[in-house]
Amino acid sequence: PRYLRWIRALLRVVPSLYREFRRDGLSLTWFVLPEAYVIGGLVACAARLSGPMIMSRRSLNNYQLNHPSIGRLERWLHHRLFLILGNSQAVVRQLTDEEGVPRNRLRLIYNGVNSGLFEPARERDAIRASLNISPDAFVMIMVANLIPYKGHRDLVEALALAREHLSRGWRLLCVGVGEKYKRELVAFAEERGLERHILWLGERCDVEDLLNAADLGLLTSHQEGFSNALLEGMAAGLPMVVTDVGGNREAMVHGETGYMVASNAPKALAEAIVDLSGDQQKRRRFGDAARSRVRNAFSIDACVDQYHRLFSAVVEGRIPPACEDLTLEPVATAGIEDRSSCAG
Repeated sequence: PRYLRWIRALLRVVPSLYREFRRDGLSLTWFVLPEAYVIGGLVACAARLSGPMIMSRRSLNNYQLNHPSIGRLERWLHHRLFLILGNSQAVVRQLTDEEGVPRNRLRLIYNGVNSGLFEPARERDAIRASLNISPDAFVMIMVANLIPYKGHRDLVEALALAREHLSRGWRLLCVGVGEKYKRELVAFAEERGLERHILWLGERCDVEDLLNAADLGLLTSHQEGFSNALLEGMAAGLPMVVTDVGGNREAMVHGETGYMVASNAPKALAEAIVDLSGDQQKRRRFGDAARSRVRNAFSIDACVDQYHRLFSAVVEGRIPPACEDLTLEPVATAGIEDRSSCAG
């Protein structure tokens, strides 16, 4: 059983972690992700760790709804940390508004990607041929594990609404693992008559090639912190259609790098897909702007530099600058041509 595996793992990890924390000379301890934070934070407190502790929150706190005890433990630990980092303004705001973290102990560092990895390494037509996709087909891609909150079911429903307006040989590439939920999604796609259009590719080591074989990137999540998959699609020069959740509106610009639609809204998603499917010039313009935005605002070098400067300041006893004002202007999602016929 899973809980027994957890107990055995804790019995191995906790004693060694406690001994490590009791050592002298630890200048900084950094916790990333909830499990590491709760386990490591509690052990650090028990060991009376003297050095500064920092935690990185990389998602919204929706997971606490199913695990309220985790939420209570995290809030107890928050007040024992030197700093808490978020990877989007949405995450940082939630930490202060809902979890009571003082703003002067919050910092914002965005994720970064290496844009050079997403330069085409293989011929586009060769990649498509390996998937039995014609060179002129309209191809969409979504890179996300098969988990209900990633919104694959919404996407299938949207494509069922949009299919009469898409070119005959269109394809959707779904990259990600999750065999249990996959069976449900495959059955749902078959009910909608879309089984021949959707390729469930599972885990892949050639995601960069697959992105470069596509015409449109998608991210239909119901929740996000700050999506690397979105940044990677943009780095590959894809126009993106994404849901307005978490930090997505901070990564992309609606109407410039793609379209943003409400989550849990298949009709709006269908309208955005149809609009871009029929306008190659707009797709190219949005894709070029997306690639430029990632290079200028979300490079891996800038991300690493910010972590290095912050950690150096903490170790040297300097207080790093607080994050800037986090007020966001509303992002308009209007402006996509009305295609109400998609509902039929």
